Amino acid sequence: MKKSDTMVTLARVTELISLMPNKLLLKDISEKECRIIWDFLNSYSRLSISSHMLKINFAKELGVFVNDIDDVAEGKPLCEILTWESDEQTTIITLKEAVSVIRNAYNNENWILPFCHSLGVKEAELIWRWALDYRWSSIRNRMLKWLKKHSQLEYGKYTFEEYMNVIFYNISPAKIVKSSSVKLQTWDNTVTPSKWWFITDCSKMIHVCEGVARNRNGTLNAKYMPLLNGDEECWVWENPLGTGMWHNEDIELSFSNYKEPITHEWHESQILLQSYAKGGFLITDENNYYLLTNGTNTLYGQLLSVRNVGKKGYEFVIGFSDGGEIVDATTIIMEKLPFDLEVALKRKGLNVKARLAFHIIEGCLVVKLNHTWSPTDGWHLCFVDIEDDMGIDDIDDITDYYAIVGDDGESD
Repeated sequence: MKKSDTMVTLARVTELISLMPNKLLLKDISEKECRIIWDFLNSYSRLSISSHMLKINFAKELGVFVNDIDDVAEGKPLCEILTWESDEQTTIITLKEAVSVIRNAYNNENWILPFCHSLGVKEAELIWRWALDYRWSSIRNRMLKWLKKHSQLEYGKYTFEEYMNVIFYNISPAKIVKSSSVKLQTWDNTVTPSKWWFITDCSKMIHVCEGVARNRNGTLNAKYMPLLNGDEECWVWENPLGTGMWHNEDIELSFSNYKEPITHEWHESQILLQSYAKGGFLITDENNYYLLTNGTNTLYGQLLSVRNVGKKGYEFVIGFSDGGEIVDATTIIMEKLPFDLEVALKRKGLNVKARLAFHIIEGCLVVKLNHTWSPTDGWHLCFVDIEDDMGIDDIDDITDYYAIVGDDGESD
């Protein structure tokens, strides 16, 4: 029987990972547990203090000198030394609770020994290896190999969502291998296109081809794939009221209605861009797909963490949406902290003025960013404003980020 998804314990996660890749049967793990473990394995936000500071604080709590720990350790890694304070018990602490303790290390005192004592040895080994990023890729590769085994897709060449759709939604592996994501080209707005449709939110576009539905960012859309016959090809999007779906080719889809192209003059149609920040035109011309969007120099991202870097100022990690998940995409440095941003951080209980202070920014703090050029910095992202009225659904897709700044995160 599959384990209840309500509260996933650290012990449960440890057990499942230990059985991967060959001993864990599909019937013994739920889809939700898979997603939780994958997020954990790939999370960038870990221990919020340095490993050296962790060892110093550990020594203080033990009442010894750091040299004493080194003498006893005999070269063993810190993550193994910390497990010596745990026993063989199986604990009920949840994965979420354990991760929270590690991420809030900068904010706590005398927490290391109590945390160690609350863990069994096996759970302690896993969480400390994660916290200190010690040979972590070998742990992550266990799940990758498990995904390959149960999906029959080649190792390392497919996204997590592609593996999951094959495993849990019975999508044929052959369809995944055969299909590919269609990239929308940027329209050169100097000529009139053949056909065009206006879409109020381009981030929600879905491409349908050969029985496979992919979101605009290339991830599979499991909701609509079971409803496809296999020979359709078109783009699908949500209508302006959010009450249904439209598509651009005169074919039948059970979940969408055909939308005829706009018949107004091209220059008149472009007025629509002024009313929708995420709107744009889907364009077909000579059998190619194009997209013309509004405000290509403005992005909305999420602040994930902040570090005081001394004289350089403050380094912020910025995240964008990747298949609905916020992922670390880039960093920006501000020499001075804008007043509104400082106030927003203080509301979250964060004081970033202390030298070398590091904070994970909890919750969703959306910021407006401009991609601009200056003689001293070249092309770069700069902070514009805090968007208090925006949430996670307003954050731009990472494909939009790369379309503006380039595939490597830097502009030419």
